[in-house]
Amino acid sequence: MAAELSMDLQRLTTLQSALDIIRFLGTQPEYKADMDTICDGLGISETRFQRAIRRLVNLKYVQLVTQPIYSLTPQGERAVAELRAYDAAVRDNPVPEPPTRRAFVVLPRVVVAGKSTPLRVGFAPDGATTTRTDIIVRLDALYATLSADGDHMLRLGHESHVVDLELTPDWYDQIRVRMEVYQLSDDGEDVYECGGMYVDVDVVNEGEPGEMIAYGTDLTFV
Repeated sequence: MAAELSMDLQRLTTLQSALDIIRFLGTQPEYKADMDTICDGLGISETRFQRAIRRLVNLKYVQLVTQPIYSLTPQGERAVAELRAYDAAVRDNPVPEPPTRRAFVVLPRVVVAGKSTPLRVGFAPDGATTTRTDIIVRLDALYATLSADGDHMLRLGHESHVVDLELTPDWYDQIRVRMEVYQLSDDGEDVYECGGMYVDVDVVNEGEPGEMIAYGTDLTFV
């Protein structure tokens, strides 16, 4: 029989790094560590940590001892024991890796303040994909205006998918374009984080935009 987590812990699998934080705290003296130690130990950003730790505290797996030190609660300690048993079972009965898909953001190497320039967001083709998946592509820009920011709904199949936009930089030295991707469950009731990326681009006051550069990342689907 395949290893399976309890329903309570299964709900945390949709939040990146949440279960890994529980695992990590279970290896620390007195089951406690500060934010920097956790982030460095897991190789995650502060943003990802904050998203996960809020859920863990709300669900009473983790408690804030004193800023910025967190520790496991008794419920968290029980979760550690369950995760250790689960991880051991998975090692004995490995499961296939989840499917991934290459996503990209394409924009000029250098942009001009106040001057509209193309921005392309999309997914590379994948011949191994046999079904279609509903996803949400969330886009926003810092110190710039997108022609259509916010959420973009796509039905992702084996072929390439591209969203063409326009980007107008503000009068700053640098802008940031962010993309986050979420997968909808078949019944539409659940949303899973697939990953994302951000790109920082320098801004000049005059001239022409630089050559178009593609920045890519691998997304993980359920």
